[in-house]
Amino acid sequence: MGNRFEKYQTTIVFIIIGIFLFGVAQWNYLFFHILAEFFSIIIAFMIFVIAFNTKKYIKYRYFMLLGIGFLFVGAIDLLHTLTYRGMNVFDPVPFEATQLWILARFLEAATLLVAFTFFFTPKKFNCLTCFAVYLSITTIALITMALGVFPKCYIEGVGLTPFKRISEYIIIAMLALTLYFFRKRKTYFDDQVARYLVLSIVFTIVSELMFTLYFDVYGTFNIIGHIFKFISFWFVFKSIISTGLSAPQK
Repeated sequence: MGNRFEKYQTTIVFIIIGIFLFGVAQWNYLFFHILAEFFSIIIAFMIFVIAFNTKKYIKYRYFMLLGIGFLFVGAIDLLHTLTYRGMNVFDPVPFEATQLWILARFLEAATLLVAFTFFFTPKKFNCLTCFAVYLSITTIALITMALGVFPKCYIEGVGLTPFKRISEYIIIAMLALTLYFFRKRKTYFDDQVARYLVLSIVFTIVSELMFTLYFDVYGTFNIIGHIFKFISFWFVFKSIISTGLSAPQK
């Protein structure tokens, strides 16, 4: 009985958290959004901290790239949360929350894809160069948003723009391609780490699908998408823990 519980304890915990967050959303969506996003943001920052502090134990540079990438994804998600409708943190709001969401998801998908494609050799990895690239991309994107050059993603009373929907499908395609490359390099990973990474990508794909369907930013598809996003971040975090602290690669 104990072994069976241990086997399914993660699933049980996620179900409980999902039900809790869904219930909070029915009571106060803005509070739900803050909780869901801050859970994900904290996990994203922890991914970076653990990857950076255990880099000497990591044979392949894949996980260091993940750490830096998720640092910036978490930072953009934080801006997304603070600029969300109803937060009233900025006056006027310098960025559109949905634009920031798309930027973070593109950066996340690109990080996973590039890592699986190019970072499976024990060659020297320049963290400063990688950090500078992410900082440059993020800064340029934010400037285009502030100047009104970045395409609109959501129009009040209308819903998602074609750019937003097409972007989500492109992100899904990038993630699907990531799964393809992962299958070719699966032997680089311990079975448990591989399982965590696959689950993370699958939950991210489902999350992105939810965000192609909603018309109301407070709607059910939006709620489910945020919950699945949190779960996907958690599995990346678990893979970093298993790799950085246990060095499981073959």
